[in-house]
This record gives sequence, C-alpha cells and structure tokens, in this order.
Amino acid sequence: MPYILVEMKNPVGSKELLAAPSSWIQKRATGTAYVCWPYARSIRKLSALFEDEYSIPLEVWEKYDCEILCGNIPSLSLADEMIETLENQYEQNEPTISTQDNDPLGDVKPCPQMLNLMYELKSLIESNQQELREKLKEGFGKVEHSVQSMKRKCRESNAIQYEMGRADARAYQGDPPDPPNQFKVDSMKQMEELEQFEKQLEDDEYRSKVCQWIDASIGQIRDSEHRMHTLLDLLIDRKFFTGFSWTGGGRDKRPMNVYKNLLNLFEYAGTNSVYRADHVSVEKFMRKKLHNSSTRVKAK
Repeated sequence: MPYILVEMKNPVGSKELLAAPSSWIQKRATGTAYVCWPYARSIRKLSALFEDEYSIPLEVWEKYDCEILCGNIPSLSLADEMIETLENQYEQNEPTISTQDNDPLGDVKPCPQMLNLMYELKSLIESNQQELREKLKEGFGKVEHSVQSMKRKCRESNAIQYEMGRADARAYQGDPPDPPNQFKVDSMKQMEELEQFEKQLEDDEYRSKVCQWIDASIGQIRDSEHRMHTLLDLLIDRKFFTGFSWTGGGRDKRPMNVYKNLLNLFEYAGTNSVYRADHVSVEKFMRKKLHNSSTRVKAK
C-alpha cells in the first residue's frame, strides 16, 4: 500500500511531518490538501488502520490542512526513515546569525543522508517496476500459450465432432443396421412375443446378451434420445406400438408402463458418456412416442 509524506501544523503552530496511507490524503476543489486522521483511543487500533490497505476515512475523522511532500512511498518503514532524516535536517538548519546579510541560503548545509534516501527510494521504485514488467511479460506468455493450446484442442474436438456427426447421419439413413454378432432380438409384432421377451429379461445371462446386442446396434450413436429412438424401432414394430398408451388409457389400448424389464433396457440405451438416463426420462420419451405413434407408422 503506498504512503504519502505530508507537512502540517500542530496545535501550537509548529510544523510537523506525518506519513499516512494515500487514501487518507484528500484534496479540495481549490487544490489544497488535507489529511484525515482517525479518532482512535488506542495505539493498537491506530496501527491496525495504518496497516489496512482498504481503510477509508470516515466522516467523523478529524481533518488537518497539510502540504504534500512526497507520494507513492511503498512502505511505512521507508516513510518513517524519510521523516527521521528530514527532522535531523531541520535541526541542522535551525536559524543562526548569518555573516552574509543578503544571502538567505548562507546557513543551508548539504544533506547527503537525504540524497542517499531519495536514491534508495528511486532504486526501489525502479526495481518494482522492472519486476512488474517481467511478471506481466511472463503472464502474457502464459495467456498466449493457453490460447494456442485451446485453439489446438478446439480443432481436434471439431474433427472428432465431424466424424461423429457423419456416423449419426449414417445411422439415420435407412433401417437400423443388423449387429455384427450372431445374437439378435427380432422386432416384436404380437403381444405373445412381448410377454415372452419381458419374461426372458428376468434371466441375468439373457439380459446381458441383450445389452451387448444394444451396444453393437447403437454404439455409434451419441445422442441419448436418438439412441432410445433407434432401439424402439429395433424392438417393437411401429404398427404394433400404436396399440399401447403409457397407462392403458384410451380405447383398446394396452399399458406400456407395466413392462419394467423392457423399460430398463431404454434406461440402459439412453445412458451415454455425458448423460445418465433414468425412469423419468424414459417415461417422458415413451409418452411422446406413444402420442405420435400413428404418425410414426406413416413415416419412412
């Protein structure tokens, strides 16, 4: 936090040097400056305010006219050292009887301590600026490296997305392809086939083979709903599917929600690397497909 060195008059009229946080030094519209001083009863509280870089003067603080001598002092210890040096210089330059009647500077003596102190302050500021420039340069280099790395990853991702998109497009064309292995579930067109399939799914070994067949049939498809849509066309004939509703409501409609083992397959099929399908999403999917079942019969 930067500090400012000011000169002000104490209550007896003598000049006094004071260092304060830069936020405590205010300027009026006329250009004159004044220092805001906290109403603190203890040295501990005053020290805490000095060390708090976010401390802001309050309306109840006292205000004293001052003259700014030096600003942007990086530390309180350096400001105290400057005050000590200046006070020593003031003592050395106390008014004496001058032998030069017309030379007001006859008693002024050089102050090498002040010159050394100013040089030290200048060197410290320049060192901090150089360090800041190096950090900024390093930071810009890291940002540039991150941007280039992000661009490279985006190009790689776009290439992968393009190939997956082509696979999805191929999957939409024509009828769903037959799986490459020998095990295959035929499309069901009658209630007896559906009842038997629901019963067979209770067997762990059979259900495992069905899941492997699903992976082989729709593994190239990424979208969750598209995967369930494809599985529905693989498992149930579209015309046969029109005879169902979700709860069995409607004229001559059979309930679909009672076939828990079948619906679990759609949870399995609807789950991909970025989405976990559950019974809620499967119900929502089935309700939509059942509502449009008559239209799907006419679609190619």
